Amino acid sequence: MRREPPYLHTLEAVSAVASTLLSLAILAVLLQPRLG
Repeated sequence: MRREPPYLHTLEAVSAVASTLLSLAILAVLLQPRLG
């Protein structure tokens, strides 16, 4: 079993958080006209 470098897991976590924030931002932009 090969050991993976620790920065790989950090990169995956950062990309997951970034995609979540991006989808939340898109949802906010789409919902803004309705809320306003």
